[in-house]
Amino acid sequence: MKVLIVDDNTLIRKMLRAVLEPEGLECSEAGDVATALAAIVRDEPEVCFLDLHLPDGDGLGLLRQIRATLDRVRVPRVYLTTGSDTEGVAERALDLGARGVLYKPFTPDQVLLKVRET
Repeated sequence: MKVLIVDDNTLIRKMLRAVLEPEGLECSEAGDVATALAAIVRDEPEVCFLDLHLPDGDGLGLLRQIRATLDRVRVPRVYLTTGSDTEGVAERALDLGARGVLYKPFTPDQVLLKVRET
Protein backbone atom coordinates (compact mmCIF):
# COMPACT_ATOMS: atom_id res chain seq x y z
CA MET A 1 0.00 0.00 0.00
CA LYS A 2 1.25 3.48 -0.88
CA VAL A 3 1.06 6.23 1.73
CA LEU A 4 1.78 9.93 1.20
CA ILE A 5 2.84 11.94 4.25
CA VAL A 6 2.31 15.69 3.84
CA ASP A 7 3.75 17.83 6.63
CA ASP A 8 6.08 20.82 6.69
CA ASN A 9 7.81 19.36 9.76
CA THR A 10 10.57 16.96 8.73
CA LEU A 11 10.52 15.21 12.12
CA ILE A 12 6.81 14.40 11.81
CA ARG A 13 7.40 12.95 8.33
CA LYS A 14 10.31 10.82 9.58
CA MET A 15 8.32 9.62 12.59
CA LEU A 16 5.40 8.55 10.40
CA ARG A 17 7.77 6.74 8.02
CA ALA A 18 9.38 4.97 10.99
CA VAL A 19 5.94 3.71 12.02
CA LEU A 20 4.62 2.79 8.57
CA GLU A 21 7.55 1.35 6.63
CA PRO A 22 8.21 -1.57 9.03
CA GLU A 23 4.59 -2.57 8.34
CA GLY A 24 5.48 -3.02 4.67
CA LEU A 25 3.93 0.25 3.50
CA GLU A 26 5.54 2.29 0.72
CA CYS A 27 5.87 5.88 1.95
CA SER A 28 6.54 9.10 0.11
CA GLU A 29 6.70 12.61 1.53
CA ALA A 30 5.84 16.19 0.68
CA GLY A 31 6.42 19.35 2.67
CA ASP A 32 4.02 21.65 0.84
CA VAL A 33 0.79 21.68 -1.16
CA ALA A 34 2.39 21.92 -4.62
CA THR A 35 4.70 18.94 -4.04
CA ALA A 36 1.88 16.94 -2.44
CA LEU A 37 -0.54 17.45 -5.32
CA ALA A 38 2.10 16.41 -7.85
CA ALA A 39 2.91 13.30 -5.78
CA ILE A 40 -0.75 12.34 -5.51
CA VAL A 41 -1.29 12.54 -9.26
CA ARG A 42 2.02 10.76 -10.01
CA ASP A 43 2.07 8.04 -7.32
CA GLU A 44 -1.65 7.44 -6.69
CA PRO A 45 -1.32 6.68 -2.96
CA GLU A 46 -4.13 4.80 -1.24
CA VAL A 47 -3.74 6.79 2.00
CA CYS A 48 -2.66 10.37 2.67
CA PHE A 49 -1.87 12.09 5.94
CA LEU A 50 -2.30 15.85 5.36
CA ASP A 51 -1.10 18.46 7.83
CA LEU A 52 -3.55 21.29 8.40
CA HIS A 53 -0.92 24.05 8.20
CA LEU A 54 1.46 24.05 5.23
CA PRO A 55 3.74 26.83 3.94
CA ASP A 56 1.82 27.35 0.69
CA GLY A 57 -1.71 26.57 1.86
CA ASP A 58 -3.46 24.13 4.13
CA GLY A 59 -4.61 20.53 4.26
CA LEU A 60 -8.26 21.46 3.78
CA GLY A 61 -7.49 23.35 0.58
CA LEU A 62 -5.31 20.49 -0.60
CA LEU A 63 -8.14 18.05 0.08
CA ARG A 64 -10.43 20.21 -2.09
CA GLN A 65 -7.83 20.15 -4.87
CA ILE A 66 -7.43 16.38 -4.62
CA ARG A 67 -11.16 15.82 -4.95
CA ALA A 68 -11.39 18.27 -7.87
CA THR A 69 -8.39 16.76 -9.68
CA LEU A 70 -8.91 13.02 -9.29
CA ASP A 71 -11.89 10.93 -10.25
CA ARG A 72 -13.75 9.32 -7.36
CA VAL A 73 -12.13 5.93 -7.92
CA ARG A 74 -8.61 7.29 -7.46
CA VAL A 75 -9.19 9.60 -4.46
CA PRO A 76 -7.09 8.30 -1.55
CA ARG A 77 -8.29 7.90 2.01
CA VAL A 78 -7.28 11.16 3.63
CA TYR A 79 -6.59 11.86 7.29
CA LEU A 80 -5.99 15.42 8.40
CA THR A 81 -3.22 15.85 10.98
CA THR A 82 -3.08 18.89 13.21
CA GLY A 83 -1.80 20.16 16.51
CA SER A 84 -4.68 22.63 16.59
CA ASP A 85 -8.06 21.79 18.03
CA THR A 86 -9.61 24.77 16.27
CA GLU A 87 -13.37 24.71 16.39
CA GLY A 88 -14.89 23.15 13.33
CA VAL A 89 -11.69 21.77 11.75
CA ALA A 90 -12.75 18.12 12.13
CA GLU A 91 -16.23 18.84 10.78
CA ARG A 92 -14.87 20.75 7.77
CA ALA A 93 -12.39 17.97 7.04
CA LEU A 94 -15.12 15.33 7.18
CA ASP A 95 -17.44 17.46 5.02
CA LEU A 96 -14.66 17.65 2.40
CA GLY A 97 -14.26 13.88 2.38
CA ALA A 98 -11.51 13.20 4.92
CA ARG A 99 -11.86 9.91 6.77
CA GLY A 100 -10.81 11.46 10.06
CA VAL A 101 -8.46 13.71 12.00
CA LEU A 102 -5.34 12.79 13.97
CA TYR A 103 -4.47 15.32 16.65
CA LYS A 104 -0.78 15.84 17.38
CA PRO A 105 0.86 14.39 19.30
CA PHE A 106 -0.53 11.07 18.04
CA THR A 107 0.73 7.61 18.89
CA PRO A 108 2.05 4.97 16.48
CA ASP A 109 -0.98 2.82 17.31
CA GLN A 110 -3.35 5.63 16.29
CA VAL A 111 -1.55 5.97 12.95
CA LEU A 112 -1.64 2.24 12.27
CA LEU A 113 -5.35 2.06 13.11
CA LYS A 114 -6.05 4.69 10.45
CA VAL A 115 -3.98 2.91 7.81
CA ARG A 116 -5.68 -0.40 8.53
CA GLU A 117 -9.21 1.03 8.24
CA THR A 118 -11.12 -0.10 5.18
